[in-house]
Amino acid sequence: FWKKRRASSSPVVISKPGDAAPNADSSSFSSGGWTMEFVLPKAQSAAPPTPKDSSVRLRSISGRTVAVAAFPGVPTVGELERRTYKLRGALAKDPLVLHVPSPAQDAQVAQYNPPFTPPFMRRNEVSLDVQLK
Repeated sequence: FWKKRRASSSPVVISKPGDAAPNADSSSFSSGGWTMEFVLPKAQSAAPPTPKDSSVRLRSISGRTVAVAAFPGVPTVGELERRTYKLRGALAKDPLVLHVPSPAQDAQVAQYNPPFTPPFMRRNEVSLDVQLK
């Protein structure tokens, strides 16, 4: 969807805005309002590539503090829910965290590998925005 061919970026971040739901089998991010973000290298931030597809939007995201938990495998919706639950539990016990994200705050999942990577070799991260003391 880019006008010029670009080297692959890492990570690809997938998130679910608001109350969007995954597709019916509850294991895929392929529909239901999920968004996909490609992280561009800092060198391209001043002049990012122009997308060919009008549904692709470019935006700059300001700095923020996130808590992250890494995990291997295929990040299904169920796996994302389990990992997010565990991350919230760990944050609730952390004395440096001022505010634990509510269950209403959606997590993001970052995927670092191409789709042909065997599941046991894949690196993923679930993240939540946090406020520190």
